[in-house]
Amino acid sequence: MRRTKPQGGSSGGSGGMTGNMSYTNLALMASEFENALTTQPKFAIATVGASSEESEELLYMRAMEHIQKGLKLDMNSPMQASEHYQSGSELLSRALLLGTASPQRLDEMQRALDMVEERMRFISGALSGRAPGGSESSFTTAMPSGTSLDADDPAPISLTALAAENRPSNVFDLSRPDALPPLVQQATAMCAAHFEQLTRQFGFQYQSVYCQQEHLAMLVANCASRARDPAAGLSVLHAQLLSNYKAWARQVGITPQCAGESDVLTNKATDLVLYLLIWGEAANLKHVPESLCFLFHKMRTELW
Repeated sequence: MRRTKPQGGSSGGSGGMTGNMSYTNLALMASEFENALTTQPKFAIATVGASSEESEELLYMRAMEHIQKGLKLDMNSPMQASEHYQSGSELLSRALLLGTASPQRLDEMQRALDMVEERMRFISGALSGRAPGGSESSFTTAMPSGTSLDADDPAPISLTALAAENRPSNVFDLSRPDALPPLVQQATAMCAAHFEQLTRQFGFQYQSVYCQQEHLAMLVANCASRARDPAAGLSVLHAQLLSNYKAWARQVGITPQCAGESDVLTNKATDLVLYLLIWGEAANLKHVPESLCFLFHKMRTELW
């Protein structure tokens, strides 16, 4: 069931990006709902005068419970996750049919319904055999034995502790890894050590580092939701994000210093982390991609 949107509203039209973001958008929406229950206890109280079975608020809450269960199963049991998403979709449709909630609540329900239906369409397509695309360079490198750090360097920083002490999160609170959606949690764990290593070596600003850690976790989680595997998702993202650098290296006639298609996963993670950390502090150089490629090339060379 789909409620007619008011005139003047945006139709979205993001095309492929909607599919790419289906998992994290749904997880973010569910996280916002959970936060509302925590900070606004009255949110959980059924509408006065409505029956216990057909209260819009109760239907909404039951729908979100199914969506939360679906998110937990999404990675390893997509068919079971889809069943919970379907139950949540039906409950949201029933709530929208009642049509007596405030315009804001109706918009929230419609947004949740749109997201869960998008996720179900993606899972259906993935189970029918569509595989993520993308190709990588054949350049292959060996993993260095270790990073050259002085013995008397200070102890490694903890970005998780830093986030908890100094700033709120943008989307997901990385200082509470147990509360993260499964794919975001796994993506964060895969790249955390690389952020700490590169921050120590190159002196990136801590606040920028934390923003990019959250940014990369969401990108990897999106790709992993398609590949059904965090490691494969990271490889897909690496092929996409580093494609411009590889094209630049071919154009200027130099050997790319990034990991190749058959390289070990930790080298690909280092590439992604370094590229986003440079991008995060590049200011107006973001509009000159050749400069970003040059900076990445020179800094990546120092890590081998």
